[in-house]
Order: sequence, then structure tokens, then C-alpha cells
Amino acid sequence: MASRRSYWVAYALTFFLGFTGLQHLYLGYRGRARAYAWTLGWLTLGWLWDLFAIPFEVAKVNRTLS
Repeated sequence: MASRRSYWVAYALTFFLGFTGLQHLYLGYRGRARAYAWTLGWLTLGWLWDLFAIPFEVAKVNRTLS
């Protein structure tokens, strides 16, 4: 069984390294992480969106892991 993802880790990755896509890699979205790395967080617009979307994404991943 995979371990649950932490909101705090996801937010820390988003805040400090969000333009690299590591928060998406942490949540298991490899394709999205690759796109973030190539476009620097969709020219920071995606990075700003992630600041609001992280709680929903973490909850979604944790539901699928349960």
C-alpha cells in the first residue's frame, strides 16, 4: 500500500520549486511534471494556479491510494 501524500510537502515543493514541477511528480503526475519543467510552470501561471489547487490534488491522490 502506498503512503498518503502530505499537504505540507506538496506546498513546500510548490512554493520553493514549483516552476520545476516537482510537486506534480510527488503526487504521481509524471506527464504534468514534465510539462512544468519544460515550460517553467507554464510561465508561472500554472505555478500560481497550483497554490490554490494543491489541497484538491492531494485529496484526490489520497482518495485513490486508500
